[in-house]
Amino acid sequence: MTVYGLYLDLPKFVDYRDKVVKHPIKSFPILSVSSKTVIAIHHSLTRIGLSGSNARGYSSYHVNTLGWPGIGYSYVIEPDGVIKFCNPINWRTYHVGNANNQAIGIVLTGDFRTDKVTEAQKSSLRLLVDRIKKDQKQVQTVKSHHEFPGYSWKACCVFNYKQILEAAIANPEPIKATNGGKYIIQEGDTFWGIAKGKDFEVVDLEHANPGVDPKGLKIGQIITLPSDVNKATSEEKQSVSYHGNSIQKYLESIGEEGSYDNRVRLADKYGIKDYKGNAEQNLQLLSIIRDGAKAPSTVVIKENNTINKGQAIIVPAGKLYAQGNATKPVKNEQLTAKVDSINTNWRNSVRLINENGVYVGFVQLTDLEYGSISATTNQSTLAVAREIAFGKHNWGNNPERAEKLRKAGYDPNEVQKNINQLLK
Repeated sequence: MTVYGLYLDLPKFVDYRDKVVKHPIKSFPILSVSSKTVIAIHHSLTRIGLSGSNARGYSSYHVNTLGWPGIGYSYVIEPDGVIKFCNPINWRTYHVGNANNQAIGIVLTGDFRTDKVTEAQKSSLRLLVDRIKKDQKQVQTVKSHHEFPGYSWKACCVFNYKQILEAAIANPEPIKATNGGKYIIQEGDTFWGIAKGKDFEVVDLEHANPGVDPKGLKIGQIITLPSDVNKATSEEKQSVSYHGNSIQKYLESIGEEGSYDNRVRLADKYGIKDYKGNAEQNLQLLSIIRDGAKAPSTVVIKENNTINKGQAIIVPAGKLYAQGNATKPVKNEQLTAKVDSINTNWRNSVRLINENGVYVGFVQLTDLEYGSISATTNQSTLAVAREIAFGKHNWGNNPERAEKLRKAGYDPNEVQKNINQLLK
């Protein structure tokens, strides 16, 4: 199935669909891509650098506060120029009212009444708009949010998008080089993008260019492409810098594509059956590729076993409830999710989250055939930190917040550590 608007060959382009918050039941209408004829430019109206001022924060607000199916834009361009692909462009997402059928939404992170559009954002906006126009010939018009009917009052997007788009796309003629030759950095280039599809990896580029800062590449800068004699050693490749639990980030750190399709291919290669991209399978794949572990066998949990916070469990089809007090389950397929907390006040159920910590729903223990539970009824420290970090809470501000946390049995310092980690 074609995913319209997925341009993974663009510099700094990231498929972010599995990281944004989505409604457990609602979905956006899918239209013919030919109905899309105009690009709508927005600014987020949130200051650069503030908590939640990013694609994930916008999706959380759109879903949890406004009740939308998902984030209202197809693309989010962050201050570092990363283009986050959040929805296919043929979906009728919510961002320009009656023009949603025709408009493709691009938002730049920032409140440009006071912030300034970064050079990286300008570069990525030019590249993205140019690519959409070339890919979809019927899309030749670009407008600011306030230029759509009924929105003349709205201060969006504020910045002079026309001036940005009229500037030439910096694209110096690269040196045609084979491995071991030279390459001229072009607009939007990253080590990951340069290595993509080649027979060398990001770590090889770093090894061949010891004096080059991969995060500070400049247009026109000349770098060395790796050859057999200056590639990283196997020991260096085993000690790459990423040591977290995200398979996507790890793959990108070693020059591999972190997309779902590539993970499906790798899962099949390493013997993980029926890969769906859930938390348990992603950790299995990470441990195999990075740590040399063997593909684990399927574990069947029998009746009367206990269930714990953080445990990945399989939810049977038709057994997921959208809310803790819902009377009927949603029509879900079988899925895997993690236990976030226990709710003994409602049918002895568990609250579920996905691998990114996003709320999924509730499931009854009786439907899982568990006989007992060993987790506390309180939320985890991480869950509380998420509430505070993404603005969905009533804990107040410090010092009042610290006192409330202590009374509820939480260590304010531990909660703050988790908040700091989430907002990195």
